[in-house]
Amino acid sequence: MTVGNPEGKKFVELNATTGGVQANKVTAGKDDKAVSLNGDDGTITAGTGANAVAVNGTKASITAGTGASAVAVDGTKASITAGTGDNQVGINGQNGSVTAKTVTLGKENSPETVKMDGTKGTITTGKDAKAIEVNGPEGTITLGKKRRRYESSIEC
Repeated sequence: MTVGNPEGKKFVELNATTGGVQANKVTAGKDDKAVSLNGDDGTITAGTGANAVAVNGTKASITAGTGASAVAVDGTKASITAGTGDNQVGINGQNGSVTAKTVTLGKENSPETVKMDGTKGTITTGKDAKAIEVNGPEGTITLGKKRRRYESSIEC
C-alpha cells in the first residue's frame, strides 16, 4: 500500500509481503526523546540540543552534543574531535597525531604524572624536590630546584 506520490518527495509505502516500511522521513517519539530517520539527507538523529546524537550516512560522521561539549567522529578523515577552540582535543588516525593544548598522563597533581603543555613548550613530571621540567623555548632542564641549560650543535 502506498500513500502519497512515490515519484514525488513525500510518500509512505507499506509492504505487507516483507513487512517493510519506506518513507522519506520517519520520527518515533517526540520532543527530546524523538528518534528521526531522514531518507532525504541520510541522517539519524536522537534527542535534541546538547543531548542530541546525529549519525550522517552520507558524510560517514557521528556527532554527540554541541559546542564545547561536542564529540565528533569523521569516518572519511579517520578523526575524532572533542570540544572546541583552545580546549579542543583531536585524534587523527591518518597520520597518528594527537593534538591538545595540554596533555596529562596519570592522576593530576600526583608525583607519577607527566604533563605536556603545548602553550608553554614544557614537559614536567614528579613533584617538589624530585620534579623534572624540560622547557623547550628556554632550552633548560630543571631537576628539583636546580636548573641546567643544555645546548648542542651538530655540524655537517
